[in-house]
Parts: sequence; C-alpha cells; structure tokens
Amino acid sequence: MEEFLLESLSLLPPRLTLFVISFLASTVVPLGSEPYFLYLQKVMGTDAIASLILVAGIGNSLGSCTTFFLGRIGKLNHEKLKPYIPTIQKYGPLMAIFSPIPLVGDVIVAGLGYFRCHALLTLSLVALAKFSRYFLVSKAFDFFF
Repeated sequence: MEEFLLESLSLLPPRLTLFVISFLASTVVPLGSEPYFLYLQKVMGTDAIASLILVAGIGNSLGSCTTFFLGRIGKLNHEKLKPYIPTIQKYGPLMAIFSPIPLVGDVIVAGLGYFRCHALLTLSLVALAKFSRYFLVSKAFDFFF
C-alpha cells in the first residue's frame, strides 16, 4: 500500500503532495512528513520555506482535526488510550502541545477528542504545536546542513 501511495502522490504538484502526506501523517496512517518536507526545502531553497511550513502545518493540523473528531465519536481503539487517561483528565487540552510527538501524539489527540475536551482550544494548541514543529525542523535543517 505504501508504494502505491507514494507512486500516486508523485503525480501531484510538490506542495499538494506535501499537504496530503502531512495530512495523512497526522491520522492513523503510519507515515512521516518530515523527510519530504526537508527534501522540498532543499530542492526549492530558502525562498520556499514559509510556504512549505504553511502547507505542511495546515495539512498536519487538519489531519489532527480528523483524529480528534474520530476520537470524539468513538471510532478508535480504546485500549491505546488507557496509559494516557489520568494525564488527559488532569491536563485536558494542554496535552495538545504534545501532538507532534511521533506515535503518541495521535493517540493523545484522539484521547482529547474521546474525553470531549474543548474543541477550539484543543485544536488551536494542536495547530500551534504542529506549525512550531515544522518551523523548528526547518531551522535545525538550515543550521546543520
């Protein structure tokens, strides 16, 4: 499936491909958007960084919205939430700042939806965290390479 997905995405314009990959990476699809983001940053140069951060941030944030609302309607595996229940109940929407963390971030976002945390506050913090991650990844790439 992964090969089919990558072959299909290669037919799209680069920024649209980045949007789709970023969206899928923030859902239950096991995919990372950073390698493609950094590839585009290297190929397109520093003039394109702002637009790449914007496209990737929007795609990733919308993917998290999907995950949040899937959690809210109960369409997820509740067993994965068990380790996070006390923390989510204690900190609520503030847990959204951990949404960019690989593997656990999507579970946290789904848990925030499942526990009916305030949607606007939660998703605003998710978006802030996602955009910040792409900004920091971009700056770290510039610094080291």
